[in-house]
Amino acid sequence: MAIRTSIFDRYYEQRLAREALEREKAEQAAAEAAAFALLPVEVPIIPMVDSPSSFDFGGFKFAFPESFSFHDIEATLDHEGHRVAVSVQRRKASELLSLANAFDTAVLELRQRFPLLRVVRQRDCLLAGSAALALDYHFMSGLDERHGRLVLGLVPLSGASARQVLSIGCVVDPRIEALTAWLLAFDQMLDGLAAN
Repeated sequence: MAIRTSIFDRYYEQRLAREALEREKAEQAAAEAAAFALLPVEVPIIPMVDSPSSFDFGGFKFAFPESFSFHDIEATLDHEGHRVAVSVQRRKASELLSLANAFDTAVLELRQRFPLLRVVRQRDCLLAGSAALALDYHFMSGLDERHGRLVLGLVPLSGASARQVLSIGCVVDPRIEALTAWLLAFDQMLDGLAAN
């Protein structure tokens, strides 16, 4: 003969079973969310386009003839009376050139320009969706310390199998309070290349 449990015992057992099921569902949802968060975010690779070079300067658009394209740009930006040097370089890349070799060459050129260059950090990143390397460094300009960042990637050329070495750099005075957010703005500008 089976012993019948009280209604309160059965209710308690049902509640325990419901709570266990809810915990299991919550744990499963958390595990799925964690797995989803680990999935890589697809960033499209944006190729460079052989198009006429141009730039905007104070509302004036300087458009160059079709047969001319930029290879080097050196610009000085002004922010609240303080200067930021920005440079952009574009070079043809041989089929055998690796990102590491192109980056090492660029760092060697920096060391030749700034013999007392001190590397702060080097990291992997993306440039217009392509694999790139970034270097943060310090050097002395006379008696003044400067902070530089170089981002270099091998970017495909639209409509061709060729690649281009694209390097973008900047130099700031790290002691100036008004420029503390510059490197963040610089990185956001570079992130915007993939959005264009």
